[in-house]
This record gives sequence, C-alpha cells and structure tokens, in this order.
Amino acid sequence: MSPLVSIIIPTFNRAHLIGETLDSVLKQTYQNWECIIIDDGSTDETFYRVKKYIDSDDRFFLYNRPKELKKGPSSCRNYGVEKSNGSYLLFLDSDDWLTDDCLEKRIEFVSKHINYDLFVFKTSIVYEGMYCELHRSNTFTNDLKYFEKFKEGKSPFYIHSCLWKKQFFNFLNGFDVNLVRLEDPDLYLRFFINGGVAKTNWSGKIDSFYRKDANRLPLKSEELILHYYNFHKKHHTILKHHIKDFFKSKILTSNSLKYYLKYSLLLLKYKPLNYKYIFFIPLLLVYKLLKLNKVKGTGFSMLTNLTFDK
Repeated sequence: MSPLVSIIIPTFNRAHLIGETLDSVLKQTYQNWECIIIDDGSTDETFYRVKKYIDSDDRFFLYNRPKELKKGPSSCRNYGVEKSNGSYLLFLDSDDWLTDDCLEKRIEFVSKHINYDLFVFKTSIVYEGMYCELHRSNTFTNDLKYFEKFKEGKSPFYIHSCLWKKQFFNFLNGFDVNLVRLEDPDLYLRFFINGGVAKTNWSGKIDSFYRKDANRLPLKSEELILHYYNFHKKHHTILKHHIKDFFKSKILTSNSLKYYLKYSLLLLKYKPLNYKYIFFIPLLLVYKLLKLNKVKGTGFSMLTNLTFDK
C-alpha cells in the first residue's frame, strides 16, 4: 500500500494566498495524503477560505495553535506533526505551492532509496513573477556540502524542498520554537549531527515553488545579529570558526556595542581564537569607541587580520 504523506501548513493572515496553496495540494495525482493546516491566530478571512476545502474533502484538517504554545511557524509545524498520521512529512508554507505530480514523483523516488532519512528535491524561487532554480547539482553534491552551508546559517534548500521520514523528524524533537529565525539551518544541523543521511534527486524536475515576498522589509542590522547570536550560542561547539568569521565581517563593522560585548564573551568562553591574540578583542573595541578604525594608519586593519586570520 502507498504510504500516507502528511502535508503540514502553518498560516497567519494569508487568506489572499492560501487558496492557491491548497489548490495545488488538491490537484495531486498521488492520492494518499492528508493536509493539516495550523492557524497561528489569523485575524483575516483565513478560516472561511480554508473551511470550503475541509467541507469538500476529508483529507483537509484545520487546527488553531493552542494558546499555551509559543507563537510562530515552528510551534505550528511541531503541533501539526503531533496531529499527523503519515509516515512521511512535507512542510509547506501557506503562500507556496506544488506541481500536480510532486507527491507522486517524490514517493516514487523514495521507494528506490528507502534507507535514507531525508529526501531533497528541486525548488524554484518566484520573485515578482520571475522564476529561478534554488539549488544546482554542481554546487551542492553531498551531505558535507549541505552541512557546511547550514553551519553558515544559510539554506541551500527550503523546508518544502524536502520529504522527511516522520520517525527521524520526531527523533530530533522537531523545530526549536525558541529560534525566531534560522530555525531551518538549526534543524538541519541537528539532522546531520545526529547521523541523518539525505538523498537528493538531482535528475528530477522542479516540483515546488517558494514565493519570495517583495514587500517584506529586510531585517535591521541588530535584529540580524540577534538571530545569529542565538544560533551561534546554541551550536558553538561546531561553529567556532564561523563565530570568528562573523565577528570579523559583521560585529567589527556594526555600531552595536551590546553585541560587540556579547560576541566578545562568546569568543572568550568558547575560544575559537588563538589564545595569544584574544587580548586584541578589547583593544579593537577601544579603536571603535574612539573611531580610530576609520582612520588610516592607526593599525586597526593589521590588528584585525592578526587576530582573526590565525
């Protein structure tokens, strides 16, 4: 019998877009699926848009995020998994969509590589009507390359590019609800650290589409640093070199004294630097406070390179 696939969709005020997402689920040529939608407290017409799908097809389910759970997509996804019955999981955002044969082709691929824990498929970004492939086989060729990208806090593929074995996802205890950003890289780092093995279908066609919001405001510098700080602090044992590189490229050039001090403590505590040069960290701070880092010939660049390039 064909395995049941649970499609988990968190949503918040996406009444104007979620219909396209659910239509793409409804059109699947593979029939053995369930679609679990978790509303994160929407105040628009989301309930009424989703209700018509629930009324017409008993494979659709709608739940509200319990109030005792932290707000956010990670909590919603974890809760959706709790409610699911499938042996495989596909996480889909409420403004993205699948090709009609997405599940059929994915399960066909999985059936030939049953011993893997995670399966990665091609995704296209859609930005202001333009399409581009998200990842290419000549760039990411194996798990090690994936692992290195996730260590940088980057995503070589998106969450809906994957089909998870539910058993392994549960083994990882799902998404970290305390991470507001970088929760995807965190999940995949834990996947590889805990012995997970991924299989990518490079020969297959694009089967999912990620809608990039042109109206979404970019994060302010200090907000971005906050998210990376939480990420680095959690994974400091495997991110020592990246913490050092991040300090040099982002912290030294930022205007945030607070995160200069916070990251300095990380460097002192987890020691990614050569101990001979650790005392240069407060000296570089003095340069910044006196704005000598902007004056040529003061030795700031030399000290920076000496401290971080060893």
